[in-house]
Amino acid sequence: MNPANFVYEISTSKTSVPGSLNKIKIFVQNYLKDTEGVQSIFEFGRNMMTLEILKIIKFMLNHGFFNNLKELKEVSAPMINLLNGSNDIYYDKTEQKSLSDEAKSNIEDFVSVKRYFCSGNNDIIVQCKTIVC
Repeated sequence: MNPANFVYEISTSKTSVPGSLNKIKIFVQNYLKDTEGVQSIFEFGRNMMTLEILKIIKFMLNHGFFNNLKELKEVSAPMINLLNGSNDIYYDKTEQKSLSDEAKSNIEDFVSVKRYFCSGNNDIIVQCKTIVC
């Protein structure tokens, strides 16, 4: 099958979206782009803000705020980068040099596997990735 033959219906709002809400749409898109797909376990406030931005985007998607595929791509690309999480920061790299081998091993284990599960410190980051899914 040729992917060009697929037609995607985009659920759009039955009424026009007020200009003030379009400003919010632009703000949330810019905010996500500015994160560059990186979250840090040390930035609790920023992670909370990211979580709330993602909730707003979810609302906007459910209520037809995005009018075409171009707008959806503009918001989805930064969300996919955020979901990736390979560049997320879970430990202070400057302190890692002074850690024991066992502690370094625990960090590597956390970063490779355990970061996907809530552990107290990373709960908000996991919630953000869950909303993106």
